[in-house]
Amino acid sequence: ETYSYYTNREETSEYIRGVVEFVSRDQFMLLLTRQGLVENISKIFGAQDIQIGDRRFDKDFMIKSNDEMKTRFILSNDSIAGILLKNQTVRLEITNGEGLFGEKPKEGNYMLYYILEREIEEIGQLNELSFLFKTLLDELIKMGIVKSL
Repeated sequence: ETYSYYTNREETSEYIRGVVEFVSRDQFMLLLTRQGLVENISKIFGAQDIQIGDRRFDKDFMIKSNDEMKTRFILSNDSIAGILLKNQTVRLEITNGEGLFGEKPKEGNYMLYYILEREIEEIGQLNELSFLFKTLLDELIKMGIVKSL
């Protein structure tokens, strides 16, 4: 889905949102956001985030999770990390809470939630995002986090 966010009367930002709801076998949660001014200030004042050991990735993203080992495993997948770096990824989240645009999973479920700041202009971009979701879900299933779909 595409969302337009009006920053003022003259400017809008276009966001692509992807959501997959699933039944979780554990309470694994992940929040990955692109580094911005707020995140950089947070780090200066001691906010902790997970480092995966890739200098560019660690510089570009703030990563929070309730399980560092699982997070490192997921983000060590070169396909996943590559797509996140290449695109204008704003947010990747595994949560049972509310998304940026007010989305919530059904009671007891979790959602894989992805926000991209740009418009889809060609089918290749859509295929790449579809591949990202498939690869993420495959990793979550392999790890026993998600009940097989």
